[in-house]
Amino acid sequence: MKSLLLLSGGMDSSSAAFMLRKRNEVDAMFFNYGQKSFRQQRKAVRKVTETLGMNMIEVDVSGLGDVFSRGEWMKPHEPIKHRNVILLSTAITYASEKGYDEVVLATVNEDCEYEQQTVYFEGIQVLR
Repeated sequence: MKSLLLLSGGMDSSSAAFMLRKRNEVDAMFFNYGQKSFRQQRKAVRKVTETLGMNMIEVDVSGLGDVFSRGEWMKPHEPIKHRNVILLSTAITYASEKGYDEVVLATVNEDCEYEQQTVYFEGIQVLR
């Protein structure tokens, strides 16, 4: 099975990378969407992908963060509140075009607590 993993370099997606790599061919997709921690995240993603021999696909949509935080007096750490919806739709489109069997987005429940309109369906998080 060929998997495309959205990899941020955090504990949840990095753990998923190690688990998936044991059973699948996995490529990692990393997004720069204007987050303040971009450099640290990219460094961590590079370390994980090099360690596991995975291909890293880097997507620069950093201008999105600027659009979402325009008019704010202080740019938040995560400039796009529902960023996973945007990133996931991009990854699904890419995966479909490139012949992947699945797209994996690893999240932990605590990351989504502020999402009052979150529904979980068979382990998949869907925002309403």
